[in-house]
Amino acid sequence: MMKTMETMMESVSLKRAPVATVTFGVRVATVLAALRWAFILNRSRMDLSELTDEQLADIGISRYEAERECRKVGLF
Repeated sequence: MMKTMETMMESVSLKRAPVATVTFGVRVATVLAALRWAFILNRSRMDLSELTDEQLADIGISRYEAERECRKVGLF
């Protein structure tokens, strides 16, 4: 009987199938990257709200466009 069990165990693959898993560290890094991007975007909108009409004209943005963009975070 023992020989049969050994033969059965040899014929069964005990290797795990490859699984695409996302580790906790990858998830944390993804969340931190998203938060960093949100911070940068918010800061850019705040900076945009502080520009004069002349400065906005230099970069090709109207006051209306700047205000519309800044409304996305409630600056205007």
